[in-house]
Amino acid sequence: MSVYEQGPVYQYSTEHLKGFGRLLLFGAYVDFRSFLDGFIASGVSSRELYLGVVAPCARWLGELWERNEVSISDILAASSRLDDLVRKRELGNPNVIIKSGPRSALLATVPGEAHTLGVGVAAGLLRDEGWNIDLLMPTESPMEIVSMLDRLRTKILGVSVSSSSSVHSLYTLVKAVREYAPETKVLVSGSLVSVNPKPFEMLGLDGFETDFDKAKSIIEGFSSQ
Repeated sequence: MSVYEQGPVYQYSTEHLKGFGRLLLFGAYVDFRSFLDGFIASGVSSRELYLGVVAPCARWLGELWERNEVSISDILAASSRLDDLVRKRELGNPNVIIKSGPRSALLATVPGEAHTLGVGVAAGLLRDEGWNIDLLMPTESPMEIVSMLDRLRTKILGVSVSSSSSVHSLYTLVKAVREYAPETKVLVSGSLVSVNPKPFEMLGLDGFETDFDKAKSIIEGFSSQ
């Protein structure tokens, strides 16, 4: 059974998620690893671990950043720790076989965006479903992303945006993609989409969504076109 077909994700308490976030930000690696091992040992699926724990925690960290309650170095350190775990396939069942397939996409953060946890989680889940995912974060300019699209020959770009200060950067990126890689389908996701979707409606995007399962369905639609 696909990790996406296991029904609703259990909603963990806010305090539980904040505890996970504090480990991401300030905990020793051994404590962080022990915390995750406890979830995995209890039989929690990869889907529930990612979408029920990691993703909400990432949103909470993004909110802290928006309120200037944590520094950019704190966010980058937490992002690096989680991305390291995702890349090494340490989240989820260690016996899962990562499938390979023809579907490919580039996932990236908006240039200048410091919050990278969500896009790292999305990359891990899509890879579990057989997608060939290249991950580019953080990014410094729209042309960096455009160049990567050209190098990879992929026609799907997923972009994460969580800060209102990144909207102009997103506009510049979309404009560059439309000019230099017009066949590319662009999907935008992130906590900011749910806060105020209106700016995204005016950007001429191919899709924007906050719910991961819905965003995945949109991307799968792109791959079948």
